[in-house]
Amino acid sequence: MRGRSIKMSPDRGSADVTGGSVNDAPASPEQPAGEGPASKKESAMKDRDLFLQRAAEARADADKAELANVRERCLRAETAWTVMAERAERTERLRVAHEVAKAHEAAKVAATAAAVAAAEIAD
Repeated sequence: MRGRSIKMSPDRGSADVTGGSVNDAPASPEQPAGEGPASKKESAMKDRDLFLQRAAEARADADKAELANVRERCLRAETAWTVMAERAERTERLRVAHEVAKAHEAAKVAATAAAVAAAEIAD
């Protein structure tokens, strides 16, 4: 399905498959196509917030549902969105921890290089 994108209708009941690429459309109205978010953290938090918003919508749909199978489907969707939000939050925490570890390693390498350079100058 390369070169095609699927666009969901607002009622989430049907999909429209069109030609082109998923990357053809801007991420948001104020963001030009092809440009990523300002930061990974901002993107991860937006994802988390979006997932939580979808979970709340699914819960509201479940509360309004008259049929048991529809209510159950909405509750399963709420659970799935909540799990995705938790994963996005965990991913962000791990990303930050990894960046901190990389910064510490880079500082150690720089300190070692400076010590070696100072030793060579002293000799």
